[in-house]
Amino acid sequence: MRRLLGTTVAVAGVLAGVLAALPASAATLTAQGLLGQLTVAPEAGAASYDRAKFRHWIDADHDGCDTREEVLIARSSVRVTRGPGCAVIKGRWQSLSDGRIWTRAVDVDIDHAVPLAEAWRSGARRWAPAVRRGFANDLAYRQSLGVMTDNLNSSKRDRDPGTWMPPIAHCAYATRWVAVKYRYDLTVDVREKAALPAVLTGSCGTKTLTLPSRIVGGAVFPAPVVPVPLPTVPLPTLPLPIVSLPTATPTAGGSSAPTPAAPTTPAPAITVAGSVSPGAFCAAEDHWDYGYTSAGTLMRCTTTDTDSRFRWRAA
Repeated sequence: MRRLLGTTVAVAGVLAGVLAALPASAATLTAQGLLGQLTVAPEAGAASYDRAKFRHWIDADHDGCDTREEVLIARSSVRVTRGPGCAVIKGRWQSLSDGRIWTRAVDVDIDHAVPLAEAWRSGARRWAPAVRRGFANDLAYRQSLGVMTDNLNSSKRDRDPGTWMPPIAHCAYATRWVAVKYRYDLTVDVREKAALPAVLTGSCGTKTLTLPSRIVGGAVFPAPVVPVPLPTVPLPTLPLPIVSLPTATPTAGGSSAPTPAAPTTPAPAITVAGSVSPGAFCAAEDHWDYGYTSAGTLMRCTTTDTDSRFRWRAA
């Protein structure tokens, strides 16, 4: 029995290891759900806004390319042509907000999904300079920055969805807007909140988005994850050793004396091996062993009626 309990504990340890090794998937939420997470509050601080308080463009990784150049390189559908240093001259970019395609870098702007002035009025005025710099150069989150026709970006200025919409791709624009506001814990005003549900409706509103990490007051909160469900792995039914109990036989005096129990062969030690491969050979002396495949299938070192060689087979 002690051997059986020890084996059960060993199996539980294997299962715990499998659980710890399983991956987790990123948490998701619909665009409508993200909008519901945003705090409604009036904008403030417009008079104190200064674009210089959001330092950009910067070369964050010191590779000679600033944020604008990094986005142009990453979003071009062809290999870009560069001039001195990292200056991007030509490529191929599509401005999703109007559908136009450009091949000269001077014809496109790098668009902040949420304009800097809008961010200032929605909470960025309370951030430390380093947080504002990170917001203005956010290469870590694809929704933050995009390529847009320069004239269209000029018409957008610092307006929100309550007063401006692009010519096309309203769903993509509204989705980017709520995603970035969620990421940076920025507020929405009443007019802005009222305009977004009309866009985030139907399939647009129910589209799921991977939740990004959040920056709240300068503190970074990692993106939430959900564990992947464990596969059902049955515990092995282990054989118990057969123990012969002593029997009593009459003696000359009429009393009964126990008959010595017949010697029994001790049950082999039962162990649980680590990861094994189905069909692989195993040692004959290990024929009581159990193991698990990388997929979590329980295996046993044994023979069959048609194969006398010891292999790892399904238990």
